[in-house]
Amino acid sequence: MDPNVRPPSVGGASNLPMIETPHPLSIKLMRLKKPEFSVDVPILTERKDVLGDNKLFYKTPNHASDVKSLYGNDSVGSRSTTSGFKEEKLIEIPGVEDNSNEKNLSQFLTERCMVFDSLGYNDSWTLPSAPGAIYIGETLKCYISLHNESYNVIKNISITAELHTGKGKTTKHILLDISSTPMEQLGSKSNKDFIIEQPLSVPDNINDDDDKTFLVCNVAYYDPEEGRMRSFRKLFPFKVYEPLGMKVKVNTLENHIFVQLDLQNLTQAPSMYIENVKFEPNFGFDLIDHSTHNYGDRYYEHPLLRGETKRLLFELVPNLKQPKAVNVLGKISLQWKNTLGESGMLITSPIQHKGVQKQDLDITILGFSSSPMSDEFLLETGRVQLKPEQFYLHKPFYAVCEIVNNSKDIMDLTLHLESDKLYPLAVYGSSLQVIGELQPTKSRIVYIPLFPLQRGLHAVAGKGMFIKDKHSGKVLTLPSKPVTIH
Repeated sequence: MDPNVRPPSVGGASNLPMIETPHPLSIKLMRLKKPEFSVDVPILTERKDVLGDNKLFYKTPNHASDVKSLYGNDSVGSRSTTSGFKEEKLIEIPGVEDNSNEKNLSQFLTERCMVFDSLGYNDSWTLPSAPGAIYIGETLKCYISLHNESYNVIKNISITAELHTGKGKTTKHILLDISSTPMEQLGSKSNKDFIIEQPLSVPDNINDDDDKTFLVCNVAYYDPEEGRMRSFRKLFPFKVYEPLGMKVKVNTLENHIFVQLDLQNLTQAPSMYIENVKFEPNFGFDLIDHSTHNYGDRYYEHPLLRGETKRLLFELVPNLKQPKAVNVLGKISLQWKNTLGESGMLITSPIQHKGVQKQDLDITILGFSSSPMSDEFLLETGRVQLKPEQFYLHKPFYAVCEIVNNSKDIMDLTLHLESDKLYPLAVYGSSLQVIGELQPTKSRIVYIPLFPLQRGLHAVAGKGMFIKDKHSGKVLTLPSKPVTIH
């Protein structure tokens, strides 16, 4: 044998790549949901059926179509022509009086069952067959089950669960982390369960319909068969939907700003309760709410049906603390509940508005009064509120005017009145009224005496009234306001 020839190396097998064996641990994710109503398709063949001649639960613009949608077809609609179904009526669930006896109670329960049987509802509950839609503002509740599928005891187990939202720049929320105190061991064919909860809010970087939310689970453990630490990662993607369509419109009338909010139910549920809607105004505005809301146990309005729209109106009145220009009006927070009582909450992004540029001198006619300093009172906001009155021909009255100095300088003001431009109203008294000095950011109430010459609806102010500042020489015309003379 040639001594220069070396035998083949036996240790060459150590250079081969290691074959990854299946992990002995598996992880499953389940969403925690409440059971749903069990709905069957009823057979309505008799004229005496409840849906034939009775009324709907509550009246809405599309209440008839909502009842028909329970059956998935137009069978109810075809039957309604023969049974005299009237869409303009309401269905009333029979009630029971407080002083009812056993017979009345039995009759009440029988009639109640007839109503719900005819609607397809019964006393059973069904478990959801799918995770269902998840909406922004709801609380995500999940059940994580870690299972040891091997016959060995797995030791030193740590698990983390993170919620990733957004595309590109993601937002991460840690829902579960036991890496600091890992599990000592998990026996063969054993489970370890965890429950996690996380409110779902909308990040600023989610604008694409293709964006998904991921629940990422990381598991690390010691494998006794291989004698080393191993780890794996599992992703659970799901789509988060918008529960409400919100359209905001901003309009300005004089110095008042009106915010109109349209809410549309975009969920898959038959209805949802809009429980509370709050407008949180920015610094410098006083809020007047012109909408009706549901508070606590008192529900003044019917549920918002699927696809239905509700309109709310808020009025913002600038106060004396407001700077000259405000671009952010505030934000809206709302709460709702679905048919099974699960709640959700949404907060809108700040509502932007170019705003009305404040002038150095702001003049507003607040209203009219039969006598100065008699019918007005101050609100909590410090503004003047006038009681409604009637004014008559040939009887003098007063226009109540508020003047605000928005500048940083002291103003010396005079009020000029021209009767020929105010006709069919006349100035009752002097055509020149000295207001005097007005300090910066201060206001003053001025009473302008007027005398009506004709009955009807007349415009006060306009070109017939203006205020002049002696220091700057600026002249400002008073805004017009109508008054009725009887």
